[in-house]
Amino acid sequence: MRLSLRNIVLAPAVMAVVALASQSAHAATTSLIKIPFSFTASGKTCPAGEYTVRTDPASHIMTFENKKASVGFNWLVGPGNDAPAQNTIRLKFDTVDQNQVLDSVQVKGLVANGLDRGAHSTHVAAPHSSGR
Repeated sequence: MRLSLRNIVLAPAVMAVVALASQSAHAATTSLIKIPFSFTASGKTCPAGEYTVRTDPASHIMTFENKKASVGFNWLVGPGNDAPAQNTIRLKFDTVDQNQVLDSVQVKGLVANGLDRGAHSTHVAAPHSSGR
């Protein structure tokens, strides 16, 4: 078997393309969601406004943040019970002492669960805009 300069140069390039293709299959997604009321999440008060939701299936991390209010969270995600439609993020709020408490966030088939516990659950499916 004879090695040529062309084979030596092409092998790393082919490996880089294969690595990039496998990474994009597990690429993180970022969405923007508007929440029209204040709420509590993981013990912190969060104002109404726009929140960025970023899920990374490779690291099993969901980032949920409002940059204007300097409020943000990182949660571990797992598989959801059912996958909502492509254009929705499913938020589950509990009502505790007349306050809304965020219990879970689901994006596609990934969910951050048990963020806070409460007595009465309300489900909200919110439209979002996608970005990267």
